Amino acid sequence: MSLKTMQIMNETQIESSLGGLGVMRPAQSSNGKKEIATTISLTSLVDCFTTILAYLLLATSFGGESMDVPKNMSLPHAYHSTVLEGGLVVMVQNGHYFIGKTAIAIDHLAETLKAEKDRTHTPYVVIQADRKASFSQINPAVLSGLQAGFEQVRFAVLQEDET
Repeated sequence: MSLKTMQIMNETQIESSLGGLGVMRPAQSSNGKKEIATTISLTSLVDCFTTILAYLLLATSFGGESMDVPKNMSLPHAYHSTVLEGGLVVMVQNGHYFIGKTAIAIDHLAETLKAEKDRTHTPYVVIQADRKASFSQINPAVLSGLQAGFEQVRFAVLQEDET
């Protein structure tokens, strides 16, 4: 390469944005001390904030409540539903009724629900049942919830997109 070509390349060279990240020439302050000035790359900051934002969006649930579903239970699917927000969950599994992990006899279900309603002041009961459960298994839980004085009886479902 000729000397003239190298001079032209040096004169027309575009500086890298990373080159400006180093320490610049120390400037004199008004009191005579030298101060070091640095530059910060805006691209790096935007990348960091984007990563943090993506993490927060993925790690945060927007309202609602999580529910433990046994492995052998598959919830029914629904196209139109609302987000589950705190309620007393009654699980119906093979004709047995559970509040939390406690099995409740059908004869005492309404009394137990009434006691839990008075204790927690929950406005509604959520029935969690397998999608293959029969009406005759689910109906006693619904009637017991209404008899206990709950304003609403809701069903746990899986939200499905309309496509």
